Amino acid sequence: MKIGVFGGAFDPPHMGHIRAARRVLDFIGLDLLYIVPAYVAPLKEGPSATPEQRLEMCRLAFSFDSEKAVISDYEIAKGGISYTKDTIRYFLTQYPDPSDTLYLIIGTDQLMQLNKWKKPEYIFANTHIAVVSRYGDGIPEKELEKYASQGARLIKVDIDVTEVSSTEIRCGDRCELIDNKVKEYIEAHGLYR
Repeated sequence: MKIGVFGGAFDPPHMGHIRAARRVLDFIGLDLLYIVPAYVAPLKEGPSATPEQRLEMCRLAFSFDSEKAVISDYEIAKGGISYTKDTIRYFLTQYPDPSDTLYLIIGTDQLMQLNKWKKPEYIFANTHIAVVSRYGDGIPEKELEKYASQGARLIKVDIDVTEVSSTEIRCGDRCELIDNKVKEYIEAHGLYR
């Protein structure tokens, strides 16, 4: 099986996240894609919404394919800082068959800071990393080459870029790039005012 793991703060999830998830499912031919909201993302400032609210927003945002897109509460249930190496270790225990392949889905923003991640060599050894462009300037070849030389197995995922960030949405900008169900949830719970 091909299993994807797509983590993030998702504070809130937006169309950029949704389009990336859909594209990776098709591009790689994933059998399952786990969406894994972080309890505390180590390289970001603290989230505005609670872990439970972000988990629910992910359920609403990624409901486009209930058979293949699965929301995982692993990092939220575990608590503490959400390190990708721990999440990969967890999914390896869930899929121990040597014929199963894990794909970690990241954006170019995360590619640029992989060297700051905890135990990146463990991640490189145990996953293929699918890199999705977040901005119109594409995926930097120099970064791909740098991490490939360290053992990373990288896959460039071509996508029509949706230039938006959760930070913009929390500030009240680009709200048209939120799924309507997520927008209703945000309004009903008074988030990001």
